[in-house]
Amino acid sequence: MARVLRGVVVKENRDLLGGLVLRQPNPIQAFRDEDVRFLAPLLAEGLTRAASDQKVGFRVVQTGMPWESATGSMYIYGRSLYLTIPWLIPLSRSGGDGTAQPPPTLFFFPESAKRPNPNSDHDTRSGESTLIIDYALLASFPADSTDTTSRSTLRR
Repeated sequence: MARVLRGVVVKENRDLLGGLVLRQPNPIQAFRDEDVRFLAPLLAEGLTRAASDQKVGFRVVQTGMPWESATGSMYIYGRSLYLTIPWLIPLSRSGGDGTAQPPPTLFFFPESAKRPNPNSDHDTRSGESTLIIDYALLASFPADSTDTTSRSTLRR
């Protein structure tokens, strides 16, 4: 479970003008290490106890981060873990000119464990994003394996 949470990465998107005037931000991990240590055992236990038609929900308040809180839910279907979280909406969603900024983009590392989401258009309209992760494949990777090319751009 800790590998799943550590693999969720978010990158703020800026409109074309904002991207030209300001540097595009680097992607960062969506969950801090202390959040992962707290949530991972609770989520694992929740999934173990959940019936096949139930989801496990969570909420983490992140002070000092660009997001007010991270909420979401997860469930398992077959070999896939479905992690649904809101866009992690920043406290200020308007640009300097008063226009709304596009929602951030969510990534998962290692990318090879992420499965395509057939409902991605629906998720964008609802303000949520669902990451589908092949947890059996993720568990088969060595514990120290990371996508160093992609993760090298991450910052805390």
